[in-house]
Amino acid sequence: MGRPSNHHGMSPYAKYKTFKQAFDEVAKHKENKNFLAAHIVAFSILEDRVTASYVLCFRAINNSNPPKYEQLHKVPFKQFLDYLLGMGAVDEDLYDGLLKAAYKRNELLHQAMWRLSAFNAKNVDEVRILINSVQKATRKFLKAHGSEKLFAELTE
Repeated sequence: MGRPSNHHGMSPYAKYKTFKQAFDEVAKHKENKNFLAAHIVAFSILEDRVTASYVLCFRAINNSNPPKYEQLHKVPFKQFLDYLLGMGAVDEDLYDGLLKAAYKRNELLHQAMWRLSAFNAKNVDEVRILINSVQKATRKFLKAHGSEKLFAELTE
C-alpha cells in the first residue's frame, strides 16, 4: 500500500494517469494470459482503494485525517478492513470477501512456483469486482454521512 511520498502533491490528472496506467497493465497482462502479473497489479489497486476508503470514511466521521496519516503505508491490509467494518463503511459480506481475497492472494504468491496455473482470469476478475465493491461502499458511506464530495478524492 505504498504510495510515493510525493502523491499528496500530485495533480488530479497525474493521479488519474497513474490509475489508468495500472488498469491498462491489468488488461494487457490479462490479454497476454499473464495472470500472475495481472493479479498482482489488480490487488495492488485494491489495496490502494481500501486505504483510500479508510482515509475518506475517517474524514467523513471526524473531519480530520486519521492518526499517523503519513504512516498508513505500514498498516496491514486486515487492519484497514477491521477499521472499515468497525466504522460501518463495509458490511460483513464485503469484509469477508476482501479478507478471503487477501488470504488467497498471500497463499497463491507464497506458493507461486508450484501453483502458477492457479492464477487465472477468474481470479483477476474477482479482484476487479472487489475494487468496484469497495468504491460503491465508500460512496454509499460518504453519502450517508453528508460527505459525498469527499468521494471525488477517492483517487487521491
